[in-house]
Parts: sequence; structure tokens; C-alpha cells
Amino acid sequence: MRETTHKPEMTPQERLLAAFRRQPCDRVPFAPLIDPYFQASLPDGRGRPLADIQYEVAGHVLIRAGPLRLSTPLWLGAAVTDLPDGIEQRASTVDGDIIHTVETPVGSLSWRLRLAPETPYIPWIIENRIRTVEDVKAFQHLIERTGFSLATDDFERQRSYVGDRGLAAILGPTSPLQEMINFEMGVERVVYMLADHPDEMHEMLETYHAKQLEMWRLMTELPAEIAFIHDNLSSTTTSRDMYRRYDRRYVNEYADILHAGGKLLVTHWCGKLSGFIEDVTEGRQDGISDVTPPPTGDLDIIGARRTWFSPFVMVGGIDPTLFVQGTPQEMDAYVTDLLERMGPDRRGFILGSGDAVPYGTPPANLHAAADAAARFPVD
Repeated sequence: MRETTHKPEMTPQERLLAAFRRQPCDRVPFAPLIDPYFQASLPDGRGRPLADIQYEVAGHVLIRAGPLRLSTPLWLGAAVTDLPDGIEQRASTVDGDIIHTVETPVGSLSWRLRLAPETPYIPWIIENRIRTVEDVKAFQHLIERTGFSLATDDFERQRSYVGDRGLAAILGPTSPLQEMINFEMGVERVVYMLADHPDEMHEMLETYHAKQLEMWRLMTELPAEIAFIHDNLSSTTTSRDMYRRYDRRYVNEYADILHAGGKLLVTHWCGKLSGFIEDVTEGRQDGISDVTPPPTGDLDIIGARRTWFSPFVMVGGIDPTLFVQGTPQEMDAYVTDLLERMGPDRRGFILGSGDAVPYGTPPANLHAAADAAARFPVD
């Protein structure tokens, strides 16, 4: 039986907070991950605040804001000020690609990056910057020399701009092993380096983890209820042994710091997750976001909630291919079926995108998902 649209009784901010706290609310909140992929496909997208775009198409704003300024280019896109002595960076262009180089006293590290029309704000990594064990040592030196501070003014500005339309959440750094897999080394090189140079890799990862613990302690000072970490966990890139040795322990320790500061930690895990079901139950994070069903992922949100309902808030559930290839009518039917199958207890759930809303998604499809979600209360 299709439910009827409920008159809003809560603000989007109240509704999202209720979901993260597993409380009842007037209707299922819809907060897909809308980032520069989708933004770039809108005729008027460039230059518009993401908060305005999110609110316009989904009715809720969930901004994930990186609040740290670094003294070195420790990660891609880092806001860098006051390079320490002995550390230099430079950029050049070769055949349209960006060559970004960091010089350290123990070696240099160079990325080759490429921008595409579909990703004008997010570069593709054509060549990773850590390729040898000597690069691992250079990166460890970079970690050790990196200082950081809070961009308090920027974060407060975003929080004020969002207002009661939603939440401005903390976006912390990707945890060390997933940073290596996704940005610094690539999965193949990570696997070989862990096998061939285990001591050097372990020392570097632990050094990076210790630095991130310091960062998370500082970020607990921010006036935010929720923090995200974008680790993109997937069994296609990470084995269970790798997850258990590094990822789970690292994320658990970040969660402990946030909990001590009265905040919740949500992991952005957009890959194939069914291979981690037993291992993840020992995680101490509070939620798992942007859960992706087949064909992109391998875990239906109903099954994910059934498995992990007790420990975790769940965000996501809509097949990303449907966003860009479906019609508003198909989107309405998909969301309606999903929420009817979920049953009456929809606490601790935020409807969203598997991974992110793709480039080229018609806004009408997002409106259809928002309208369908609004028909379902959370008792």
C-alpha cells in the first residue's frame, strides 16, 4: 500500500539529526551525496554553492567539509600554507596533464593528474606518486614534517550558510591504507609493497595513523555533530586480512576520539561490502554511508540494515545507474518499493545515493526520489 505524503513537521536539520540518533521523525530523509561530479553537469552548476544545489534537488543539505589546513601537500587537494624548511612543491603541465611534485630532503614525489569535462574539480590520478620503497620513506618524511590547524572560520561560514536546511559535517582524512590504495600508490603496488617491504610499509602507515589521531583530536573542537571519513572500502581493492590489520583498527580509534568529544563517525564505504559483513560488526563507527546496491556494489540496503541495524545507522540505497539512466517514474517506483520492503521501523536510516550522484543525472530523478521518501513516516 502506497503511503501518502506527510506535511513537514520538522526542519531538514532536525530530520537528519533524528535519523543519526535513531529517533522517530516525520518522514524518511533523503540526502544523496551530491558533489562536483553532479555539480559539473548542471548548466549553472559551476560557481554555485553545493548546499544550494543539494537543497534544491533533495530537500536536505548534508555538506561534508574538510576543516584542516596543512603545512605540506600531504594529500590531494590539501589547503597548504607555510611550507616547512626543506619541503617544496611545484606544478607544471605536460600534454594537458598536471605534474605535481613535492621535494623533500630524502626524495621527491610526483603525481600526474588529469582533469576531464565530467570532473573539472576532481582530477584523475594518471600516475601515483609513491612507486618505490624509497618513495615510501620520502612520504613518511613528509608525514613527519606536516603541521596542521583548523579552518574554523571556513567551517563556521558553511555551517551558518546551511542553517536549518541540514547539517555541515566534518570530513576527515582518508585512513592511511585506503589513502595508499585510492590516491598514493594504487592497489597493485600496495599489495606488492606490503609483501616485499612489510617493515617500511608498516612503519609509514603507523606514522600516518599517529598523525591522523592528532588531527581527529583537534577536529573534535568543531561545532559539528557528525563526522565522515571517505574510505571507499571494497573487497575489490582490500582483502579481509588488510581490513582487519589496518582499516578496522584505525577507524575504531578515530571513532573513540570522536565519541569522547560527543560526536558520531560515519564511514563512506561505497564498494562491494558483502565480503566484510562479519568483520565490520566489530567496528566502532556509528554509521555506514552511501551503501551501494548491485550492479555497482553488492549489498542491498535492506540486507545491510538487517545485518548491521543494531550497530550502525545506514545511509544510501539507491542504485547510482538508476539516477542517470532511469526516469522519474522508475525512480518513484524504486524508492517506494525499497521503503515498503523496509517495513515500519525506518529509524536510523537516511535514503541516499549508492556512492555519489553521477554526472548527468536529471534533476527530475532526484526530485522524484525526494517526493517518494516524503510519503513514508519514521515511527
